[in-house]
Amino acid sequence: MQPSPIYDITPHTLIDYEGKNAAIVWFAGCPLRCVYCHNPHILKADGTITEQEALEFLCGRKDWTEGVVLSGGECCMYDGLPQFCEKLKESGFAVKIDTSGIRPKSALEIARERLADTIALDFKAPKEMFETITGAAAFNLFERTLKGLLDLEFDFSVRTTVYSDYINESTVSKMSDMLFDMGYGGVYTVQKAVTSVPTVGNLPHGGKTFTPSLVDSKLKVRFLGF
Repeated sequence: MQPSPIYDITPHTLIDYEGKNAAIVWFAGCPLRCVYCHNPHILKADGTITEQEALEFLCGRKDWTEGVVLSGGECCMYDGLPQFCEKLKESGFAVKIDTSGIRPKSALEIARERLADTIALDFKAPKEMFETITGAAAFNLFERTLKGLLDLEFDFSVRTTVYSDYINESTVSKMSDMLFDMGYGGVYTVQKAVTSVPTVGNLPHGGKTFTPSLVDSKLKVRFLGF
């Protein structure tokens, strides 16, 4: 019997899909162990909701729901994600993917076939820090996804979560330069890590001060939570 892929559904959000009333579908499991991750309960969890149950729930709320955010965990680890996206599109929903980019095949298939409307790509850290932040030597997979989305001219955004004991203003400036040099021209979102709840790395609340004005970037940077 096929295991249920979905951990939970948030029925309503106004902040996770810009400009839309949306629901969030949380996929169980993720191969990364990002030190600041505040969803540790999802990383090794089994799913409890089937695709069909999720579709029935979402379609029952179509009067209130314009878009669906597919998140996790890492939603792109689910082999059936492209087909699930297609079903959501056929049901009339706008679809947004949240991904770390570590499964390029899935993310790029969805982008190539326009099975999602937009993708939010998490830029975890520069190459030399990637394994320290995520617990995985997977920077090349993220980079392949980034290059692929640029080549496809697909609508996507890039964001970085900052816990400033690890990633400081100089590091963010370097990451911004990399994006610019590769041809990314969109908004770069830099968001403060949530440490008021348990995290994978058991990080102390707060961390060092991060000063957004010290970030040097050729891109438009949006700072959240600072």
